[in-house]
Amino acid sequence: MTVTARKRGNSWEYRFECAKIDGKRKQISKSGFKTKAEAIKEGAKAFAEYNASGIRFIPTEMSVSDYYKFWIDTYCKVNLSIETVKNYEKKIRLYIIPSIGSYKLKNITGVVLQNILNQMYENGYSRNSITVVKGLLTGGFSYAVEPAHFIKDNPTLYLKIPYHMEKENSLNKKERIAITPDVFHQILSRFPFGTTAHIPLLLAYYCGLRLGEAFAICWDDIDFEKKTLRINKQVQNADGFWRMKPPKYNSIRTISINTLLCEELKNLLALEENQRKELGSLYRELYLNEKNEIVASETDHKIFPINRKEDGSYSQPRIMAHAFRVIHHELHIEKLDYHSLRHTHASMLLEKGASPKAVQERLGHKNMKVIMEIYAHVTPSMKEQLNSVLEEL
Repeated sequence: MTVTARKRGNSWEYRFECAKIDGKRKQISKSGFKTKAEAIKEGAKAFAEYNASGIRFIPTEMSVSDYYKFWIDTYCKVNLSIETVKNYEKKIRLYIIPSIGSYKLKNITGVVLQNILNQMYENGYSRNSITVVKGLLTGGFSYAVEPAHFIKDNPTLYLKIPYHMEKENSLNKKERIAITPDVFHQILSRFPFGTTAHIPLLLAYYCGLRLGEAFAICWDDIDFEKKTLRINKQVQNADGFWRMKPPKYNSIRTISINTLLCEELKNLLALEENQRKELGSLYRELYLNEKNEIVASETDHKIFPINRKEDGSYSQPRIMAHAFRVIHHELHIEKLDYHSLRHTHASMLLEKGASPKAVQERLGHKNMKVIMEIYAHVTPSMKEQLNSVLEEL
């Protein structure tokens, strides 16, 4: 490949070929130079930059753009959920392809990839966005080494989140708080029975459910006689639809519920039955389609979620964003979020002497480490208990 120059109007343009994309020839060009010599000079610099990171091992001439399409098709679509694949494709299109898509896969070095993350940090992107892109670079290029054997060495081995962002994250790590029963009753006074946020708040505080799990509960998951609740699914948003899928870590479990929650759920069931009778044919029935999306159009799979509006339509997890705005600004409980209620539930169980293993299983955590690190919240009563034990030594 060589750099050529041609006149475009009153200025000169340089041009050279780059890696093919979709099997088609592609060129890099830039115009606006006053003379042919200036265009050739700048073109040579650009061409050298383009080829600056060559690797001796050359098994393929594939562009980064074509490679990531290959990676999505051969690995991601086979092993990951539809939602995850769509999210990956979006992030690749927005952050990776514009930076290195036209370059040859074999020419990419760690410095080039680190610069992508550094530039994202300089441009003010969130730590979450940078972490996702880092994962896509690491996963994609690792697959290119093994099993694809497209490149010999992995340029992501020393890839790091920018140092200052790691430092900021350690200083600004979100604090999970545990609230007292009095504070929770204050919240319930603002969101009493009959409001859409009431039952989801109870499910977090008294059961430790995740947000997606709370909004996936259906009436056939509840056994009022045995006072148990089966958690075997969660909801996630996908392209504007709420889709049922297995819970996080596939943590299917059946847990006990207390009398208070059991009675509140019975009251809710009675309320929904009255609303159904009053509205008759106007009451909206809910179904799952072939993608497990919650829809109002009739299918063979009718469902009865407990979180519904007065007309029967699905009450979505997004309603909790409004509830917590009220909690933050009206009730002045500023640090609380839905996960903090889950944290509170675990802390209360541990404080009352429940075994960490039982708490882990109840909350559906993958391993004990999470319970011990996140939920072993030292409360005043725990400190008093420790002091009593010390006196007995």
